[in-house]
Amino acid sequence: MFRSLILSVFKLTFSFFSKELPLYHCKLEVTFQKECHCEGEDKRIPLLQEVFEAFPHTPVNIDIKVNNDMLIKKVSELVSSYKREHLTVWGSVSHEVVEKCHKENCHIPILFCLRRVLLLLGLFYTGLLPFFPITEDFLEIPMPSIILKLKEVEKISKSERFTIWLIDVPQGEEYIQHTFLLLFPPQIIVGHNM
Repeated sequence: MFRSLILSVFKLTFSFFSKELPLYHCKLEVTFQKECHCEGEDKRIPLLQEVFEAFPHTPVNIDIKVNNDMLIKKVSELVSSYKREHLTVWGSVSHEVVEKCHKENCHIPILFCLRRVLLLLGLFYTGLLPFFPITEDFLEIPMPSIILKLKEVEKISKSERFTIWLIDVPQGEEYIQHTFLLLFPPQIIVGHNM
């Protein structure tokens, strides 16, 4: 199983130094595991070059957060200089940014942007998917349980709860109990029995 690091780029200026990056909090939430945190002493965000040097054989996922030609060019140069085209994936939610990434360096695999994910789903459900070319190499969609953690449980409709339950990956007895409570909150069960 490949490990991946997700790197977010917050800011780019012509003189971009690591001291300009904000510091991590001492305690960070692990978004893909419920009630899990990581802690550490080093709160500095590593530079992409440092990540490549520290993890020379680890696949890396780079999410370009801003539409900036210079940023895309510099990231491409770093990936190429470390000869990591086969270990790096890059992209963005923005279709325009993904196109720029692919144009800048077509040897680095790209991610589906949001627009293309929606197109992919539409083509799949209409049966037209086999007739359309796909230039992207990787598809990343957050697990519904992660999306669920970001929403207030009380505001999720029954149809959304059912959809999440259907498509999420089971994770043992604790998951089933959590899902049951999500689908049938105690106030609904108590109210129904009255």
